[in-house]
Amino acid sequence: MSGILAIADDLAVDRLAIKAGLPKESPFSDVKEFCDESSLLKYIESLRDCKEELLPCLFVLDLNIGTPNSGHRALKKIKSISNLSHIPILIASVTNRKKTIRNLYSDGANSFVSKGKTEEISAKFAQVFSYWSNVVQMPCVKK
Repeated sequence: MSGILAIADDLAVDRLAIKAGLPKESPFSDVKEFCDESSLLKYIESLRDCKEELLPCLFVLDLNIGTPNSGHRALKKIKSISNLSHIPILIASVTNRKKTIRNLYSDGANSFVSKGKTEEISAKFAQVFSYWSNVVQMPCVKK
């Protein structure tokens, strides 16, 4: 299996924990990491006219990538670009505000993961990645 996973989180420890949740036989051949909204938005823009095989198969976005709601802004940006709008997007956050979560789903998020404590992140994402790897078929991962 092959594909690109894009992770955006301002905390290096959280990015590391998310990657630690990947299965040994990961469906992702490459992981791209972003630590701030600016670098993520530049990456998203660079994908606007990319070939399908260069697009990520999955985005994992922290809700607040350094600034409040930056993950939500990135979600809207991705969904507004026609050749990216089909890519699944997972939003992760420590928030549990129902209105925020509802708005994320309304704007196209495919999953919302409550991070919890740092030491819980890997276990949660192991379950998340198992679901996205074994239960559903992502649009651009080749098995």
